[in-house]
Amino acid sequence: SAGPGRSESRGMRFGTSKSTVPPQCEVCGGRFWLAGPIYGAPIHCRPYVRYMLAHLTEHQAEFKAFDRIRGLLMLAADELPATPLYYHLPTLSANVKTQTPPIVKIRSALRALGYAVSQSHCDPDALKTTADNVAMYDIMKCWQKEQEKDGAVFGTSPLAKNILSKAPTLQADFTYRPECDYSTRATGIAKFPHNEPYWGPMARAKPVPEASEAEGKEGQPKAKKAKGEGQKQEEEGGAL
Repeated sequence: SAGPGRSESRGMRFGTSKSTVPPQCEVCGGRFWLAGPIYGAPIHCRPYVRYMLAHLTEHQAEFKAFDRIRGLLMLAADELPATPLYYHLPTLSANVKTQTPPIVKIRSALRALGYAVSQSHCDPDALKTTADNVAMYDIMKCWQKEQEKDGAVFGTSPLAKNILSKAPTLQADFTYRPECDYSTRATGIAKFPHNEPYWGPMARAKPVPEASEAEGKEGQPKAKKAKGEGQKQEEEGGAL
C-alpha cells in the first residue's frame, strides 16, 4: 500500500504536495479549505487575440454581434496574464458588511498602491490584481471606515467582526484615476454590452386552445349548423 495520500502506478509512487499556507487565515482567522488542482497558466494567447481584433475590425460588416465579440476580445487582451483568479467586488463588500463601492474607486486605490489591476471576461464586477488578500481587505476596510464617517450604518456578522477587528496596515487613496475607468462612457467601447430586446430563449411554448366545438365561425353552434346542412342535402337528394 502507498499509504495515506499516496498512490502507486506502474511502480511509481505519487504523494500529495505539502501545504505552504499558514494554519489560519491572516484576514479572518478562519481555517483554510484546500481544493484543486486548477490551471494556473495564462489562458489567453495575446498575439492571437490581437490578430482576431484586427480581423474583426477589418470585416466588421460580416459580424452581426460585432460589439459583443469586440468587447470580449478586448477584455481577453487586457487581462492580467499571470493572475488566474479574481476577486468579486460585491462578495468582498458583503464580507465586511459595507456598501459596494464603484469598481473604478477600488481599481484606482490598487493602482495608487503600486498593484496591477484589470478586468476579467467572466464578470463585470471582477477584479484581477497582483494584490494579496491582506492588501485587498485592507482597502475594503478603508472604504468601510469612509462610509461610517459619512453616517452610513450597516449590519454585522461574525465574519465581518473578525475581518474588521484588525486595523488596516495601509491607507487607501480612492481618488479617481482615468486610466482605471474601463466604462463604456469613458472608453466608448462596451465591454459587456446589454442584450438586444427579445434576445435569447423566450417562455416555453404553450398549446393554443382549440375553438369550442359548440361555436361556429358565425357564432352559431357547429352541431346545429352541420345538422342543418345534412337535412338540406337530404332534401335536395329526395327532390331528385
